Amino acid sequence: MHVLMKGSGRLSAGRAVKTLRRLSGGGEIALTGSFRGSSPSAPLLDSERARSWLAQLDGVALYVHDDVSFDPNDIELLLQAHILSNALTTGANDAAEPADAGDLPLVVGTPAMLAELLGPAETSSLRIDSVDTVEIRHEAHCMSPGARPLLVASMIVRDEADNLARCLESVSPFVDRIEIVDTGSIDDTIEIARCHGANVTSFDWLDDFSAARNAALDRARDAEFVLVIDADEWVDSGDPAEFRTALAQARLRGVRIPIRNLTKAKVTSEFEAVRVFSTTNTEWVGRVHEYPADIDGRPLSAGYLTGMSISHGGYDPEIVAKKDKHNRNVALAEAAYRVEPSFKTRMDLARSLAWRSDDARAYAMFREAATDMSGANEPAMAYVLAHVAVADLSEGAVEDCHRTANRALALCTGEFVAHLARARAWQADGDDRAIVEAHEKRGNTKLEAPMFDTAAARHMTNSVTVGALARLGRHVEAVELAVATLDEAPEQFDEWKSLAAIPPELRKPGLQLLASMDTEGKFVDALIGEIPMDELASLVLAHVEAGGTGPHTVVTGIMASLIAGVEETAVRIAELGSGALDDEQRSATAERCRLRGARTVADLLAPADATV
Repeated sequence: MHVLMKGSGRLSAGRAVKTLRRLSGGGEIALTGSFRGSSPSAPLLDSERARSWLAQLDGVALYVHDDVSFDPNDIELLLQAHILSNALTTGANDAAEPADAGDLPLVVGTPAMLAELLGPAETSSLRIDSVDTVEIRHEAHCMSPGARPLLVASMIVRDEADNLARCLESVSPFVDRIEIVDTGSIDDTIEIARCHGANVTSFDWLDDFSAARNAALDRARDAEFVLVIDADEWVDSGDPAEFRTALAQARLRGVRIPIRNLTKAKVTSEFEAVRVFSTTNTEWVGRVHEYPADIDGRPLSAGYLTGMSISHGGYDPEIVAKKDKHNRNVALAEAAYRVEPSFKTRMDLARSLAWRSDDARAYAMFREAATDMSGANEPAMAYVLAHVAVADLSEGAVEDCHRTANRALALCTGEFVAHLARARAWQADGDDRAIVEAHEKRGNTKLEAPMFDTAAARHMTNSVTVGALARLGRHVEAVELAVATLDEAPEQFDEWKSLAAIPPELRKPGLQLLASMDTEGKFVDALIGEIPMDELASLVLAHVEAGGTGPHTVVTGIMASLIAGVEETAVRIAELGSGALDDEQRSATAERCRLRGARTVADLLAPADATV
């Protein structure tokens, strides 16, 4: 007997294949719908290919959902009934009219009959008999016959072959099916989508994200809700059963989902967005930085449910450059702004310009957005004002920066761009006490959720605070906060010179720990001339022992060791770090070591083919 199993996301493909083998008794097996992963033992087919696969087979076949329970003897009873009646046979308590036949969770018949069964209901003239003695217990994860699907994934994609499989595998357990609109892929995106059971529709790209998203939304209007996710995102945590149960019981138009932006596997920002929402009277609005809205254009009201969070990896510099996302977003935001200048289109354009590091134009647009914020919510207003404060500070208007940052924080206490702008303004004023007092107040206050919880702004604010603590003589606290900052974001830490003033008894062990955590090697140039050369050499050794391999850092550590007269440190740095140097750097550094009489170090550095 041949077996086709429809997945609802609860099973991995591997587990499903084991079940199919037991049922088939050596017949052909295949999968359709949503499964986690894939299996080389059975093809994963979209609905059209599943019908073609069935049509090529002879004999008898079983079509079964992955979320039904039944006695193995039931299959034999259904098979016997099919042979006697020459009709499709199913269990009594899941029997349905032919119009609902495609939703039957377990049915036996010829492959040709099943192929017709899974086609358009209005073209089917099949007879379906029920067998009273067969009890089928359907868990209805993929919905019971005739019922409206609870949740369908809605996606737009283009050339996402590198990312799509991870996304689909993560989302499948949560949804009843996946609807994808492809806007012009030339790689294997469509094939990957179909192999994971997704329905794929082509759509011409119109330089308008909402147009594409609305086309995908229209494909899922039969569902109660859609889950919107991009190919470079994935569901990173959550309980599918818990989430679906809560969604079915909640009286919500939309659900805000926590989202983390990752760059090189580190969290760079966190925010919440309406990613699950009702399909009734909703549409996408906005050419870029689009959002779901009621049919009258107002943003959807939304609540919170536990059971799902999403990670996004699309901001890695290599991905951004490859897809030219900076220029694409600016072009779309400019087009939307020209059509309708408003708070949102101004803010969207400012965001896109800032992301492209077009600071002067971004600051001007943030200021323009701040001139009329009517209708905006408080986190959005705080976000715009915080960036105006940054613009004020960049122009040396320190008092204006304080005033604007305070306006932002009055609207949203958790807007860290405003905290950073204010801390840097105090730093310019030399007011370390104000920096530390603000840091302590944040630690004792539950902050309001900002529009975007930007990790970089938080870490840079902490870095400024480290310097203030050190200058105030609170050295242990300074080192402790520096450790926490470097542990999460070494690229954002810039207060090495302030730490150089710490007393030697704490500085030596403290900076050695910090240098080992500084994956950027930024401590080297900052501390040259600020601490003794033997200390700098020991810091480089700690850095290299922890895996640091920057060529400049290695060379500086070797030379600092020789200047300080601790050649054994130079030898150890050369042994561990010489692999970071190219032949030219090795030759030049080796020659400098020979001139200082450090023959052992020079020999360690000499290129393999050099004549010594």
